[in-house]
Amino acid sequence: MPFALFGDRNFTVMTALVALVSMAMIGLVLPFNLYLQSVLHMSALRAGLVLAPSSLVSMAVGPFAGRLSDRIGGKYLLMAGLSLYAAGMVAIVLVAGPATPWYLFVPATVVTGLGVGCVVAPMSTEAMRNVEPPLAGAASGVNNTIRQIGSVIGAASVGALLQGRLAEELGAGKAYADAFVATLHVTAALPIGALGIAVLLCLLVRNHTKKPAPEPEPEPVRTATTPGAGATPAVGTSAA
Repeated sequence: MPFALFGDRNFTVMTALVALVSMAMIGLVLPFNLYLQSVLHMSALRAGLVLAPSSLVSMAVGPFAGRLSDRIGGKYLLMAGLSLYAAGMVAIVLVAGPATPWYLFVPATVVTGLGVGCVVAPMSTEAMRNVEPPLAGAASGVNNTIRQIGSVIGAASVGALLQGRLAEELGAGKAYADAFVATLHVTAALPIGALGIAVLLCLLVRNHTKKPAPEPEPEPVRTATTPGAGATPAVGTSAA
């Protein structure tokens, strides 16, 4: 791994951002999926359909977010996307209950999809923007590796917190559904906190905007002349 890559501030910030976003994503999907299946007794297919609006909205928004980041820079777009994702996560946790109907989750999952769509493309663009072509392959490899490490750390930490807290809630004599909902509220603090740190890291990003193409210079005006003589006389005058 060429450490020269980390001489670029944006690449360094985006590398940390990739890890935090991966932690936050798995930190939402893992406990929420378990909640849908173990508390609301949904099948795996139905639980996936409840989460589907987030993915569909993200796919629709992603291309537009990528073009917009080229035009205005990715700094503020990333901050907006991360904030939307955190807001959607908070909404999901607040709506979740022992018997919540599935359709109440749709607005929150749409908001998380908007957030993810505004994050993924600008994050990759800003990470690779200033990387020299000979280092592009190494930079992409580092980016993908950090993403996987963030997902693993997120799954391990959220899983450990979920298991420990659930055992404590069940030990207090709560019903399983109530215990899991209380555990979900506590567990969500980890990914939401990761997103908060990510928003603050965006303040360190150097924003780049696409410079407009320079306008062509106007050609100089030429006057018609006769070789070996002066300028052509104006209409209505005598040449004598």
